[in-house]
Amino acid sequence: MPIVKEIRGLKRSFGGPSQAGWLPTEAAVPQAAETTIDLQILEEKEGFFLVSEPSHVHFSGGDTWHSTLEEAMAQAENEFGVKASEWKSPAST
Repeated sequence: MPIVKEIRGLKRSFGGPSQAGWLPTEAAVPQAAETTIDLQILEEKEGFFLVSEPSHVHFSGGDTWHSTLEEAMAQAENEFGVKASEWKSPAST
C-alpha cells in the first residue's frame, strides 16, 4: 500500500487531569505522558488507512479505514488535532 500523506514526530500529551473525569474522587490523578507519533495515510484499492505509531511504550498504535482521503484526514484532525496543512507528501525513494 503506497503512503499518500505522512507526519513524522508529531508531539502530543495523553492522560493527566483532563482525562481523569471517570475516576473516583479519592483516586490519584494520572500524570500526562508525552509521546511522539508518526502518522501515515496509506492508499489501498478500496480506500485509505490512517495509521498511528506512537513512540511511548504505554501507548499502542492503530489504524482506521476510510473510504476517502478527506475522511482519513478528518479522523486525524479529530483524534490528534492535525490540520490539513500539516500533512506532507512522502519522501521519494
